[in-house]
Amino acid sequence: MKRHFKKLTSYFLVITLMLTGAFNMVKPMKAEASNIVIVLDPGHGGSDAGTTNSGLGLREKDVNLKIALYAREYLSKYSGVTVKMTRDSDTYVRLKDRSIYAKDVNADLFVSLHNNAANSSSARGSEVYIPFEYQKSNMNRLAYSILTNLGQLGLQNRGVKTRVEDGEDYYSVIREGVKRGIPSIIVEHAFVSNYDDATTYLSNDSQLKALGEADAKAIADYYGLQSGQGEYLPNDSGISVTYQTHVQNYGWLGWVNDGTISGTEGQALRMEAVNLKVNGLPQGARILARSHVQNYGWKAASVVDGSIRLGTTGEGLRMEAIQLTLDGVPGYGLRYRVHVQDYGWMDWQYQGSTAGTFGESKRIEAIQLQVVKDGNSYTTYNPTVEAQAHVENDGWLSVAQTPQIVGTEGESKRVEGIIMEVVNGPANAYISGRAHIENYGWVDYPVLNSGVMLGTEGQALRLEAVQLYLNNMPGFVLQYRAHIQNIGWTGWLNQGELGGTEGQALRLEALQFRIVRQ
Repeated sequence: MKRHFKKLTSYFLVITLMLTGAFNMVKPMKAEASNIVIVLDPGHGGSDAGTTNSGLGLREKDVNLKIALYAREYLSKYSGVTVKMTRDSDTYVRLKDRSIYAKDVNADLFVSLHNNAANSSSARGSEVYIPFEYQKSNMNRLAYSILTNLGQLGLQNRGVKTRVEDGEDYYSVIREGVKRGIPSIIVEHAFVSNYDDATTYLSNDSQLKALGEADAKAIADYYGLQSGQGEYLPNDSGISVTYQTHVQNYGWLGWVNDGTISGTEGQALRMEAVNLKVNGLPQGARILARSHVQNYGWKAASVVDGSIRLGTTGEGLRMEAIQLTLDGVPGYGLRYRVHVQDYGWMDWQYQGSTAGTFGESKRIEAIQLQVVKDGNSYTTYNPTVEAQAHVENDGWLSVAQTPQIVGTEGESKRVEGIIMEVVNGPANAYISGRAHIENYGWVDYPVLNSGVMLGTEGQALRLEAVQLYLNNMPGFVLQYRAHIQNIGWTGWLNQGELGGTEGQALRLEALQFRIVRQ
């Protein structure tokens, strides 16, 4: 996100193409993963209770087991995956034996499920430990995905971490897993020693189910698992897509059809732009498209010579992410994936989900696109809010993403303006609302994506209150809370509720956002 974006009233380009009568049949394709074996390891057990909170009657071994059972239950609806557990009852398993078991069942991934504790009761939130040698691998991406999902529940993101002593990973299950060639991670969901974490996330089965499903969804997305039927259905719509890419040193490559790779692999060359044409689109249908581009951030598509263009040419800028939606054709959609610097081919995405990265300065190198029949459960949305605050004396702060705090605490500084947008959601999703601003009163903001600023910059005026709404995302709601001068943090508010004060001349000092399922 860049604050120098044009203040647009919409962040995507809606493009309607005429029917051309072209027809292309997409062969049924199975999920990228097949026969994946996941080992879930509920930490502690039996004589080893783990950390406890006697006041709330919590024992970590019990909580870990329930989270694992719920994660297994959720993953069981996917095809092409087998889920094993190091224990499914209150039994003690030696640390080394857990990794030996994973090796015996030919595990592709070992996930040890835990909850945390600290001497300070204020410590809270989630963190994921990964092997030291995996820091620059896809394992990092899986860990971030788990934390993002947990963040959607409101847990503080403490980050992806490693711990090394004497040249080896400190934690036994990670160290022993790596020795056996099994990617192994530890998920610390929440702090048993923190009252808010313990009561909000660990005290009943519905809370623990949400944690287990957050882990499972990240694993399913990481491996591109498909639910139920497990196959894509033939595209009998008569709609097809053709596309070409503009690549560093090569310029425009030739046009290719549905599912064909365009771009380069193994040459460390950036993809700078994509032209795409959708053939056979019925009247009223349209393509919603945008891309995340170096120096620009999210950038709307344009129409060039009858094709939809994403990215730039002649500027030497890398494309970093894309979002595409086929709108107005019930039962059909666009499926796409990208080859990214350091990561290789990333998971397939569908209808508005983000393919690629942003905030990591990594180039897209190649792409595949397909029109598919929506007969299965494709990648589900995992929407978050990306926001940036303009603060008294500090100017524009760094971009923050759900559930990070936007603004400051304990510094008595006013928030003057905020830029925000929805990421990892449908391409046509956006935030709208209004703000109560010193000297102005209420100001309406019909669309708050693509760098549109809520509030002011350079006028030394405090932001006093907001009312916000999430649009074009059925099944999800926006929630937010506000840190107010002299008052502190409010509770979490549902979209449309007043976050802040009116008529009291009190400044907003920080905001926090999250998008949750209804």
